[in-house]
Amino acid sequence: MKWQDLEEFGRKAKSTLTTKDGFRNAIEVQNSDFAPSTYGFVWSNAHMDPTPPSERTWSWFHYFAIWFSYCFTAGGWSAASSLLTLNLNWWQAILVCFVGATISGIAIALNSRQSSVYHIGFPTLQRVSFGLYGSLFLVFTRAVVAILWIGVTTYQSSLFLDVALRCVFGDLWYKLPNTFPASNAITTRQFAACLILWVGSYPAMTFKIHKFRHLWTVKAFVVPPATVGIFIYCMVVGSKGATSYASTNLDLSGSSLAWAFVYGVQVIIGAFSPMIASNPDIARYARKPSATFYPQLVTIAFWKTALCMIGIFGTNAIAYKYGTTYWNLWDICNAILTSNWNGGARFAIFLFAIIMAISEQIKNLSVNLISFGADFACLLPKYMNINRGMTLGLTLGFIIQPWRILASAKAYITFLTGYSLFLGAIPAIAVTDYYLRRGNIELISLFSPKRDYWYNMGFNWKAYVSYIMAIWPLCPGFAYQFDNTYSISLGWVNLYKIGWIFAVLVGAFTYAVLSCVFKDPAMFKARQHPWESYATNQRELLAKEPIVNVISTEHGASEESESVS
Repeated sequence: MKWQDLEEFGRKAKSTLTTKDGFRNAIEVQNSDFAPSTYGFVWSNAHMDPTPPSERTWSWFHYFAIWFSYCFTAGGWSAASSLLTLNLNWWQAILVCFVGATISGIAIALNSRQSSVYHIGFPTLQRVSFGLYGSLFLVFTRAVVAILWIGVTTYQSSLFLDVALRCVFGDLWYKLPNTFPASNAITTRQFAACLILWVGSYPAMTFKIHKFRHLWTVKAFVVPPATVGIFIYCMVVGSKGATSYASTNLDLSGSSLAWAFVYGVQVIIGAFSPMIASNPDIARYARKPSATFYPQLVTIAFWKTALCMIGIFGTNAIAYKYGTTYWNLWDICNAILTSNWNGGARFAIFLFAIIMAISEQIKNLSVNLISFGADFACLLPKYMNINRGMTLGLTLGFIIQPWRILASAKAYITFLTGYSLFLGAIPAIAVTDYYLRRGNIELISLFSPKRDYWYNMGFNWKAYVSYIMAIWPLCPGFAYQFDNTYSISLGWVNLYKIGWIFAVLVGAFTYAVLSCVFKDPAMFKARQHPWESYATNQRELLAKEPIVNVISTEHGASEESESVS
């Protein structure tokens, strides 16, 4: 850092601490070029505006890299191997993975179109169908779910760091005295590893969002070979049990098999559900719309199925070798170290564990932290941008004690399937709305009241009726998962097992019917124009680069503030 930079930093710090204008300039974020401040509410900031051309840098390869590397993460292995607890055999579980991954890929591809054309993220996009004020509840709901996933993924990352530290320090680390009670579902050693990784993740919260593509590109070349390597070891030492050891002895048939199958599909979709809803937050950086459709659909459908095969066979094989079923990769690593405590094994597991710890946190960035940051940029646009929101999300993700969620394979499945039900209807309504209006979105109306997306006082009642109709029938079955002591009809329980698909179909159908019966003038007008012609007509708006703010200083001079989009 140059001396002049230090002087400038000191001057700004002094102004922030000693003057009212300096403090205000420090806490407020980059202004929007699209949105005026009206009705006492700031409707946007630089991070909520359409992504400028200089930041639309993601090609088809970057979207391939995101999902290719995502499919080989620890969560994918755990979700696949946990299917064996549903009494499915190995080939049934793989088929479940293929069906669930294909449905997820289609949903992600469809929900990318709006944002890859108009370059807007999830919070802004929901204003089209739910209204300017109505979208805020959806944004808040997604933020709550994102906090859960931020915490879970950070904890998963730290479990790999725990393994890596064991490789370095041996029993000095592994046998660290535990001062926590068993009810905490975490040991002192694991908590220390989680704290180290949590604190070490904060610097990444300052990176510019569109540049994260470089991390995912590197990850795509490093993580899959590492996962395949651990799988090869599992097969070498326990190949005789690869297809049967950890599987159930029950031979399901008829309706029992059918409901176990559809519930397994729901488990796989549940793992993707936050990304299905949140995909607009990364699709907005696409160079062109075609970069987001087939690269995502094909990559997810094929490579998620491949990872499911690896997870199921690897879990079975290592269970055959050691006589215990390990559902998670970090447990497999510890089992290998316990049985093979030598220099070669320690070095190999150390490399694998470090790669996976970093990989999990990179995944956390792409599918959880960016989403939470975007949500808070929407909820508090005057003071929060995506980077500040990410910092807040990382903090809250640690506070919720995510280690309790991952206490067992069965709890993991319940968690995955439960919360995803309430997310499925959101992208279903958004995609339905987009196709009903023939892909025509009026950009200025996204940031201005009393225009196309104001509806009734900022709320679109048709979207909310559709959302409620989609989720209320699932509530009895969802509640039963947490307390199965009370009497409930089997029909409610079975409906819950196909909850995400039910919510998507009912939400989309109800919204389409209501929109046709109770016609909205703006949608009717949009339908009179060719497909996505509004995007063509608004090329000048979409080509705008952010205007650099000019703020006054205590000396009456002016200084430029950098865009952090």
